[in-house]
Amino acid sequence: KVNFSDIIERYSKNDSTEAEQPKDTTNSGWTITLKDIRINNSTIRYRDVISDKQWSLEDMSLSVPGLYFDNTQTNAGIEFGLPTGGRVGIIAGMKMQANRYAVKLNLYDVHADVVLPLVQDYLDLSGLGAKLNGSLHVDGSLENIQNILIKGHLSMTGLSLRDRDKDEVAALDELRVVIEQGDVAANTYLLDTLSIRGLTGNYEVHERWNTLTRLMKEKDIDAEESSESLETEQPSSPAKPFVWMAKVVTLTGHDLTYEDYSMKNNWEFAVETLRVDARNVASNGRNQMNVNATLTNNAKLKMDYVGSVNLKKDDSRMNLKLTGLRLEDFSPLCVNYTGYPLESGVLALESHMEVTGGKLTGMNTVVIDNPKVGKRERLTKAPYKNIPVRAGFNLLTSAQNKIVLDVPVTGDVSNPKFKFGKVIGRAMLKVFFGPLMGTKDKDRTITDEERREMEELFGKDSLSESSADVAMTAGDSVGLAEVGK
Repeated sequence: KVNFSDIIERYSKNDSTEAEQPKDTTNSGWTITLKDIRINNSTIRYRDVISDKQWSLEDMSLSVPGLYFDNTQTNAGIEFGLPTGGRVGIIAGMKMQANRYAVKLNLYDVHADVVLPLVQDYLDLSGLGAKLNGSLHVDGSLENIQNILIKGHLSMTGLSLRDRDKDEVAALDELRVVIEQGDVAANTYLLDTLSIRGLTGNYEVHERWNTLTRLMKEKDIDAEESSESLETEQPSSPAKPFVWMAKVVTLTGHDLTYEDYSMKNNWEFAVETLRVDARNVASNGRNQMNVNATLTNNAKLKMDYVGSVNLKKDDSRMNLKLTGLRLEDFSPLCVNYTGYPLESGVLALESHMEVTGGKLTGMNTVVIDNPKVGKRERLTKAPYKNIPVRAGFNLLTSAQNKIVLDVPVTGDVSNPKFKFGKVIGRAMLKVFFGPLMGTKDKDRTITDEERREMEELFGKDSLSESSADVAMTAGDSVGLAEVGK
């Protein structure tokens, strides 16, 4: 019999009667080596009783030609199958005395549903449908677990996200990533290639739910509060900023639709085709990007951008051209918010924007052919029913049944309150409704209710002659916008 308690007690005693002996640091000359370790045709099963999740490794094979405890490198190989489909191969090497290791991970048609139980903790999905292939090389140190270098390539094909009713929400033909180097300790990642091909998706909005809220699982409030209390109790050192760069980025997609069923008249908008080509996309550098898209009813969008993600620090330039956009496609939106239907009109837009030294300057040219706004639907409960949409269109339409507007825009992007969308919105608002300020016609004069609603949308200075964020004017009376060319 062996009593481990007695043994531990014996060797943990501090015997003061024995003189301390100097530590022997000489090499004993002994080495331990275990050779030809093999495990074949095995199965490992794991079950989490609390969450009732389980995984298994099937048809597993392990081979270790030699296990060395000195500075000789130990190599090992393991391969196994997964019940959802596909196989995983791992080749590892390690030097015990140097505490260095290297791992190569190979994926062969691994079905993404293997991680579905984990994903379902957060998203109410019934399936993923993708297959994973690739090879990753990982080098690291056991002395500092954050000293990890990663390189390799991964691809995912046939992704199909399906909701609880097994309806497809989004799909992807292929996602391919080539990692030139990832440094976990420095939190920097350099990608040679990021390719997204065949992206499709459908986003629905209903009165009480939308696609995203339907997919999200309800959070466990008790668990969330417990997690937050732990985070506040344990101070942590500030993390290094996440730095990334991709040399080449391509994205193609089709049938990306947005459907809104929460309004009186259902509204649908689609990106029928999409292509994005970008070079040197980085979190802290200058990017170059080109976008080409076909929108609802064959409208065309082209955009090129050169600049930084951070507009406050780096200069940037953007050119955008939009053609063939039918206004009647947006009539449900206009009716819902103002009560006015858009009966006809084809819009074209050219926009040139630059940011230099934190200052935004730009010129937008808007052309609308054959514009026509119907009478306001008085029974519609529109939140901005007093905005004179029809009067604004009628005043700006020329004898050639066309609206041509030049809309200059300026702004200070370093201002914390700066919002690009609000800047453009204010400019367009002043162009369309500014001329009504100077008329004596009672049908064209802006009333107090109309002014209040426009200020609610775009701010109190939206129709003033000057603005802290934006300098813009409209109409013949101020001479900066050409009306009815």
